[in-house]
Amino acid sequence: MAVPRLAVFVHGLVADETVWNFSEDPATSYGSLLEQDLGYTPLYLRYNTGLHISENARQFADLMEALLDRPGVQVDELLLIGHSMGGLVIRAAAWYGSQNNHRWTEKVKTIIYIASPHQGAPLEKLGNLVTGILKGLPQPYLQVAGDIINQRSDGIKDLRFGYLTQGEWSGGDPDAILTSHKELIPLLGGVRHHAISGTLTKNPAHPAAVALGDFVVRNASALGQSPLNEYSLPFTSVRVFPRMGHLRIAHDPLVYEQIKQWCR
Repeated sequence: MAVPRLAVFVHGLVADETVWNFSEDPATSYGSLLEQDLGYTPLYLRYNTGLHISENARQFADLMEALLDRPGVQVDELLLIGHSMGGLVIRAAAWYGSQNNHRWTEKVKTIIYIASPHQGAPLEKLGNLVTGILKGLPQPYLQVAGDIINQRSDGIKDLRFGYLTQGEWSGGDPDAILTSHKELIPLLGGVRHHAISGTLTKNPAHPAAVALGDFVVRNASALGQSPLNEYSLPFTSVRVFPRMGHLRIAHDPLVYEQIKQWCR
């Protein structure tokens, strides 16, 4: 089976492939539109978002390699699109794939990250801080509350600083208060990397937009910007959509037009 252009979509935390469906027309999605307009064959990944991002990334990388190794399957071009956590899974899978000399990584031409917390998510940082404070207090009932809050999944905890590899989360206490073990993981070479973010306000420079972004992911994090320059990501181009919430940005006509422009 020859697939000249394959588009793989990776959903975010506690979601599935339906996150890409347009609210007013569930039969329409970025995948169906790219198939109609540019001839891409859409493929949707479903995975367990409770696992570590690195675990899902390794499985995804192996799955992509197995797909290309199937007899008769010929893919000329790969487009990867990830929403939220899905963007981190893609980045990590590309890194693991390149480390293992997977040939699918050579087929990737474009990667689009949609509202992905490359530099971490503020809500998970807050959860880590509250948990650490409660567990450090002398009152047993507050310590129990801290233990309950700390039952967040490994995948959610990876979002604190945007961990991609096993070495980042296994190198120390995963519950240490706001202690980062983030490593420098380069983007896949020879690929066009594009990032999209949303803000709750009309003005992206509004203090609320700067602090909260789309309420789940801050604008700077989605665009790969870090106060430590070495951790900033050299994306090919970026786009900010005002008044665009974290879920809506995965199925909006305006966002699709930008995606189509980049893919064209």
